[in-house]
This record gives sequence, C-alpha cells and structure tokens, in this order.
Amino acid sequence: MNDIFDSEGNVIAAISLSERNRELLDRGVTVTIMYHTPQLMRSVLGDQSGQFALFKHEDQIRTTDPMQVKAYADLQANIVAQRVA
Repeated sequence: MNDIFDSEGNVIAAISLSERNRELLDRGVTVTIMYHTPQLMRSVLGDQSGQFALFKHEDQIRTTDPMQVKAYADLQANIVAQRVA
C-alpha cells in the first residue's frame, strides 16, 4: 500500500499502486488513475467512477484531487468487504 498525500503533505489514504505506476512516478511522470465500480457489484455498491492524477514530490506521492482519491480508497474497501461477505 502506498500513502497518498494532498498538496500540503497531509495523508489522504493508502492505496495499492502497480510496480509500473511506481516506476513512472519515480521518474517524475504524472500518473492518471481512472476507476469505476465493477459491473457485477453495481447493484450493491452503486455506479461510481472517477479519476485523479498522482505525482511525486520529494518522497511523497501526491494528488491535487484528494476527494477523488478518498472516493477511490472507499470504493476499494467496499469491494473487498463485499468479496469477503
């Protein structure tokens, strides 16, 4: 899990990033994450979607859209909870 920070350095959430995305961030590339509710879970979790950009600032992975990162992290937690139930 990778901690994601807002533009002021406050932790928003911890999310999983692929090795490829981490490599891009380490090279200074801005990475855009697009997400949506899996089709088979939409009846339970609703139809949620969004996107946000991540960039590296010093040793922190940051975003300029903390609300979307939080929504993504919440959706991921709800997906895991539904799979366990």
